[in-house]
Amino acid sequence: LFYTLYICGSSLAFRGGGKNRQLKLSIFAGGVSTAQVEKFYKEVTMKRLFIYLLSAAMVGSLGILSAAAVHPDDSAMQNDYLTLYVGSDSYDLGRYQLAAHQGDLKNSQDDGQGLTYENFYSSYTTIVINGQARRFGEGETVSAPSYDADQKVCTTVQRFGNVEVTQRLRFADGLGTGHEDMLLISYIAKNLSDQDVLVGVRILLDSELGKDDGGTLYVDEEKLPFTRTYTKADTLPQTWSVVSDNGEVTAVGKLVADPDKVIFANWNALYNAKWGNTLDSTDNITDSAAALVWDNQTLPAGQVKEYAVYYGVRNEASQDPQTSETSQTSQTSQTSETSQTSQTSQTSETSQTSETSQTSQTSQTSETSQTSQTSQQTSIIQPPDNVGTGDARPVAGLIGLLLASFGGTILLQKKKGGREHE
Repeated sequence: LFYTLYICGSSLAFRGGGKNRQLKLSIFAGGVSTAQVEKFYKEVTMKRLFIYLLSAAMVGSLGILSAAAVHPDDSAMQNDYLTLYVGSDSYDLGRYQLAAHQGDLKNSQDDGQGLTYENFYSSYTTIVINGQARRFGEGETVSAPSYDADQKVCTTVQRFGNVEVTQRLRFADGLGTGHEDMLLISYIAKNLSDQDVLVGVRILLDSELGKDDGGTLYVDEEKLPFTRTYTKADTLPQTWSVVSDNGEVTAVGKLVADPDKVIFANWNALYNAKWGNTLDSTDNITDSAAALVWDNQTLPAGQVKEYAVYYGVRNEASQDPQTSETSQTSQTSQTSETSQTSQTSQTSETSQTSETSQTSQTSQTSETSQTSQTSQQTSIIQPPDNVGTGDARPVAGLIGLLLASFGGTILLQKKKGGREHE
């Protein structure tokens, strides 16, 4: 970027203006004074200095952007399967990034790999109130993002005029029961006014599987190489998957309440327009993304409507090794105790044996429940040390600025005695 700006700046400073060409012709004709040459030299130097400063500032801002919007400043929510980060800055408020923690328990290769793009900005939700489209995060903040480990949810509340929208990001069972391996992404719109309003919602999910920002989309095991839009007139796909090119990471989506449209397309085609995308069905998908669209519909005064989708990984019901071991232990223990009871039981001890059996079963049930709860435990964690935090952002920006300035100085020194002297 810096070098491109340098070339453009040089072209503007030395070749762009008629004044420049006239002065050169005057010099060659011997019709210009030394004072005029020095004046022009100073003007050119100032122009070049301005280009250097502008370039340095832009490169510095890139340093800030690259450090910011990666993870939240304070904490994240994690269970055995997923890790959720939610943006808390004014620009990224409420936007989220999802990664696999252990992900698919049968596939260790997806551990710690991203499921959405690593920066917050790429996945966002559009809220349309009476025809005005804004991103969630651009409204008036009622409640900043807050995690609740007990409820396994992160909640953010904003107002868009007289409509209050609550974003709830919660770990939940997905395609396999007993595994909270999907993120339930929901938006609850409440009309606070005494008049009907038109509300539309679009949820954009930008998949990035590990370091693969492309991925291959599948619907009902059918590969989708080109842009595809499903409507209610068609059969909406209840699930879809995105597979990394190396096959190591797979993300899965699942519908909750049927939207009016489900769109699979290139990310930039969906990102650039918050609402009412114009799509080319022949466009080859190289950067996979999905959008779920609920068209504008009347939300009566005082009424509430929810818009939601699941996104995460897939685990089969029998995949949890803890659940399997607990079941085996419970069956073995019960068989052993039943045998012992039958050998030692007497008529006078029937009541006592019954009580002992009930106590044993209660204990086993309690232990099984605790084991199950442990496997589903959700915790609030601190981001790892390599995650950009608030303190690191100005530092990264300053480093970018210094590097750009240093590069500009080197280029300036190399040009000494060259173009300026001409």
